[in-house]
Amino acid sequence: MRAIRRFFLFACGGGTVSAGIAGLWWLVALLVVVYLLTTLRVNRLFLLGTSILRAGLRITVPIAPLTGAPIDSTKARRHVETAVMMLNVAVRERQIVDLMLCSGYRVIGWQRNPGWLFQTLSQAQPTRRMRVLILDPDSQSAQERALRVMQGRGHAPYRAGTEAVLWTLKQWRSMHGFDIEVRLYQEEPIWQMVLLHGELWLMSAANQTPTDLSPLWVFRRDYPYGIANGLEAVFERRWSHPTNRQVIWNDIGEPNTADVVDLSQGWE
Repeated sequence: MRAIRRFFLFACGGGTVSAGIAGLWWLVALLVVVYLLTTLRVNRLFLLGTSILRAGLRITVPIAPLTGAPIDSTKARRHVETAVMMLNVAVRERQIVDLMLCSGYRVIGWQRNPGWLFQTLSQAQPTRRMRVLILDPDSQSAQERALRVMQGRGHAPYRAGTEAVLWTLKQWRSMHGFDIEVRLYQEEPIWQMVLLHGELWLMSAANQTPTDLSPLWVFRRDYPYGIANGLEAVFERRWSHPTNRQVIWNDIGEPNTADVVDLSQGWE
């Protein structure tokens, strides 16, 4: 109110120019707030806030603008580093981890190109239990997705990246005694998920879009009407789908280093 009085004092011929300008800005801000309250109404704003809370949304980490427009590489890298740090902290404290991935190369990776969670998962206690869903590298869906996200390099590198992830999981299982079960699904990916006790981390993979530009959403799993409940059902339905292929660990061999490209080459 003091700034508004200064504006009126300036308008009437008294006070300084800077005080008058400051008062004008405060007056404009007040008018904007009044407009929002009268047009949107308080109850609509309240319903919007409570709807977000009831959905269980905790955090949204933007990796790129929702429009998909290019952004400065430094800013994108900073967002990614923030998201990865938060995700690793969350995973480190859990003994049960469920993953639904595309190739799995960006999230898990392998020893020559560690993914987001490679260090945290590889150093976990032997009591860790993991269920991992990965897009079948031999499926039609994987071939179509590789054409879209591999920037013209074709299906072979995409398949090699998946094989590197499977080799990594096999090593963890044999060397550290982790309880890991992997199933290969056939359908086109919709989401990438990391399901933990109490929360669910989510990236979009629908419509053949690369997940490296998707925001990272975090939903609480203890809300009765939370979105995480529906996403959990998506995971369980895909996990139990009759067309899945069970991974036979004896059939997983060490990948050819020449076939596996760097993480920066469009992996997901």
